[in-house]
Amino acid sequence: ANEDIAIALDLRVQSGAEAAAALRKGRADIAYFYALEAPADLASRYGWSEPLNIYVGTEHPLARAQSVSREDLAVTPMLAMERSSATRAIIEEALMRARTRLGPVMLESDNMFTIMAALRDGVGLFPAFGGLARDLGRMDGIRRLALDLPLPAIEIRQAVGPRAAETPAVEALADFLFL
Repeated sequence: ANEDIAIALDLRVQSGAEAAAALRKGRADIAYFYALEAPADLASRYGWSEPLNIYVGTEHPLARAQSVSREDLAVTPMLAMERSSATRAIIEEALMRARTRLGPVMLESDNMFTIMAALRDGVGLFPAFGGLARDLGRMDGIRRLALDLPLPAIEIRQAVGPRAAETPAVEALADFLFL
């Protein structure tokens, strides 16, 4: 509402470490990031959670299973985001906390068209959360697995930089976005 106040957004931030660095260096005033719980080294507040789901092509044998076990997942090849992706790191951490191992990685890509084509071709399974999971769940030829175990939800947390205390507009925008 005030053109004289600049508030910086950095849309590449995904992890708590990236958020802390962006806030500390002044690249961002408000950061949203993925976490499994509140980080000890970054003051933040819980926004909402996104369930972690696992998807396969509708022709994959696990797509027809009434219930999919850890053992099934451990021997089934998987598709994954590139190793440098913070999304992949949080998914791997969530699976580790659930004591769930996935099979060998058959494809690593940040190209979602490539991932969707591989899913439909039955190459393997793909863990996802948030908007990506929502979109995959709506696509023809792709199905969410019926897991026999709960997977941890991914938290979306909000942190504000030190400038928030000095700039009421930053605090106001953070509160507005938080609602």
